[in-house]
Amino acid sequence: MNPVTSRALLETGTAVSFPPDRVIIRQGDQDRHVYLLVSGVVKVTTTEADQESLLAIRVSGDMVGEMAALERRPRSASVLTTVETRARVISRAELTMFVGAYPDAALEIMRMMSDRLRWSNSRRVDITTRPPAVRVSRIILEIGRIYGHRAVDGWDLGVALTQAELASLGGVALRTAEKVLHGLSRDGVISRGYRRMVITDLAGLRRAAEMSDEIPH
Repeated sequence: MNPVTSRALLETGTAVSFPPDRVIIRQGDQDRHVYLLVSGVVKVTTTEADQESLLAIRVSGDMVGEMAALERRPRSASVLTTVETRARVISRAELTMFVGAYPDAALEIMRMMSDRLRWSNSRRVDITTRPPAVRVSRIILEIGRIYGHRAVDGWDLGVALTQAELASLGGVALRTAEKVLHGLSRDGVISRGYRRMVITDLAGLRRAAEMSDEIPH
């Protein structure tokens, strides 16, 4: 998206802010607005048979809620803030007008949705073809690649995730995820603290994930 379009998008809709742990989109609701995240981190979750699963993480620059807005169907997932979050709330009508005025924005939204579909497809393939330890390692590596940043003690994941959430993303049982994380910690591949995970041995994590060159050196 070119700078002119980006500036125009940041002026579209209304500025809003939310505290941590606030549900800003609720699964099943019929509203049609979207949120453009200006700062903060949110989690996208879905609940089926009283079981909540983490589907994705979104950060500043991401848009959430676009599927219901574009398809005019009920919300397929809930969105929860994890930290103080600022956003632009944009109605479906405002989004339609904006895309009509700035065609490159439509291409950017298509690219964004394509990236998300690719992520989902990769997770489905992993679930059917990779053992649990590889799947959990790949989730850590992928989250670090997308959201992480360099830190003094390694590569900070950039997002606070519980063991249950990592298990959900990897499609494994909680107990299995706990064992994998314990093993990675024991082997010096990752270090864990309160609401923080750091990749301390990138090469080791790549080997565990059976992947390569996913995070800058």
